[in-house]
Order: sequence, then structure tokens, then C-alpha cells
Amino acid sequence: MYGLGVIVALGSDFNPNAYCLAMPMIMHLACVYMRLSMEEAITAATLNSAHSLGRGRTHGAITAGRKGDFVVLDSSVSSWKHIIYRFATAAPIPS
Repeated sequence: MYGLGVIVALGSDFNPNAYCLAMPMIMHLACVYMRLSMEEAITAATLNSAHSLGRGRTHGAITAGRKGDFVVLDSSVSSWKHIIYRFATAAPIPS
């Protein structure tokens, strides 16, 4: 679809038939079953999803002037790609 210029957006949709609230899992499934690259999957889950909601100019990317909610957990991480393939259970955040 990307080759044809189609803009792909990802979301959990909170479908009762496929209960999943984890966006990393959604991105993982897109990489495995839709053959998206990790860059395409994270763009589809962030910027493209914001555009699908009519908020692409104000949300969906970490740039000056945009609104956003995010947490920096470890500034020494050299790559973001692990978030799509690493799954873990919740743990308390050390203070």
C-alpha cells in the first residue's frame, strides 16, 4: 500500500473481538503481518493516526509547537526500535 502512496494509520480500535490496548503490540503485528518497517509502523501509529483524526498539524510528532504526552524513561537508549518488539509487565518506576 505504501508503494501506491496510501497513507496507513494504526490504532487499537478497542474492538471487543480483538481486545488489545497495547500500541507496541499493534505496531508489532503491522510489522509481522503487514510487512511494515519499524519506521513505517511508528509513523502509522503516531503522525498518520493524528492525521486520520484531523489533528495532524497539532499532534502525532515530537516537534516544537505540537501538543503531546510522553515520558522519557531512559535517556541513554541508543535506539527506539526495541519498543515494537519488547513486551513486558508493568513495574514501578524507581524514584
